[in-house]
Amino acid sequence: MYAPQGLPIMPQQQPAVFIRGDVRNPIVPWSEDLTLARAILAADYVGRFDPHSINLIRGNRSKRFSAAMLLSGADTELEPGDIIEIRR
Repeated sequence: MYAPQGLPIMPQQQPAVFIRGDVRNPIVPWSEDLTLARAILAADYVGRFDPHSINLIRGNRSKRFSAAMLLSGADTELEPGDIIEIRR
């Protein structure tokens, strides 16, 4: 069983968000207080450099963030099924 774009699904299909990029945990369980920054921390980003861009994909819409934006507090709440792309 696979989630969007070939990402593996959690066994019990509990709500989750999916992270693409240099992370150890590409699937993060969703909760009502899950934000973009918290999801990236939970995914355990392992890239050698700060990400160049972070894209939040929800349905057919995409919004771009930078690491600097997140560090300055421009965080956003996530919804189940959101996809986060971390690009170097």
